Amino acid sequence: DGYTYAFDNESGSYEYITIENIKVYHHNSDVFHLYLWNDGSYAYEIQTNVPISTEELILIINGITKK
Repeated sequence: DGYTYAFDNESGSYEYITIENIKVYHHNSDVFHLYLWNDGSYAYEIQTNVPISTEELILIINGITKK
């Protein structure tokens, strides 16, 4: 995808979620949830203290439009 991310994977866990050809990185720790993805032009990040469901993540990704 042309982007490289580096994270501390020793505290918490991580997974990749694929949504409509977009690979979303999800880092889960005891303190927060971090979601990262890019669309080839822009990188996006969401940090929350509660998890976001896959259905909610789909709505967020589909709701973002380029200006």
